[in-house]
Amino acid sequence: MLKKKLKSSYGELEVSEDHLLYRGHQNRFRMSAYLQEMLCWLGQECVFDKASEALEKLCHLQVSDKQVERVSHYYDDLLEQEMRLEIASGASY
Repeated sequence: MLKKKLKSSYGELEVSEDHLLYRGHQNRFRMSAYLQEMLCWLGQECVFDKASEALEKLCHLQVSDKQVERVSHYYDDLLEQEMRLEIASGASY
């Protein structure tokens, strides 16, 4: 079975394609769902290069500022689409 590399809050892991960590969530970034959540939070709290620095200092993980930006924008776009659909269907905020 093929092994895939996946970043996680514990560092880089090698898992099979059918492993829960690899197939169990949106995996376009080849990182765990928790790491994606951390990147989104850091990306909204500070500028992307500082978010990358903070992740390196706190978790000893190397993730580029561009990757923080990509993950943040990806989920921002998903949330925006969801809100537009709800507004179009008559939901109020």
